[in-house]
Amino acid sequence: MQNYKHHFDGFSFAILSGLLQRHLEQQYGSESPWPQRLIPVPLHPKRRLVRGFDQAAELARKLGSALSLPVDNRSCSRRLDTPQQQGLDAKQRRRNLRHAFHVDAQLLHRQGSTQHIALIDDVMTTGSTAQALSVKLKRAGVQQIDLWCLARTPIGRANRH
Repeated sequence: MQNYKHHFDGFSFAILSGLLQRHLEQQYGSESPWPQRLIPVPLHPKRRLVRGFDQAAELARKLGSALSLPVDNRSCSRRLDTPQQQGLDAKQRRRNLRHAFHVDAQLLHRQGSTQHIALIDDVMTTGSTAQALSVKLKRAGVQQIDLWCLARTPIGRANRH
């Protein structure tokens, strides 16, 4: 995952996103309601410039295309260029993200229904990023938020950071 996060590799990305797609198709099937749109966890523009790509946006684009779900890249933004989360403990991560995200509620509602969305990220460690953005999305009127990510840091490792 480290290689994927910092150095875009189209081959690895295709494999990982394909596995996630297959898992989601099994998880949701035809019984559960699918989200109405996908929202990638926003990356600050400076970080995107340094990396040369946005892993969450790429993943959302790929999944949206494969699953015929619209992707909303505009309603959420990252206003603060916070230090990297890697190496921070859960409390430091929450503090780091306190004012990092902005949700444009008017744009969010113009993009389509806000009943059910899926938040897309590459890796979840403590859940602080998803929590911080979900709070903003709920305040903007989103009813249900699912989190889709490629990997989950094992809980023991997440707490050591």
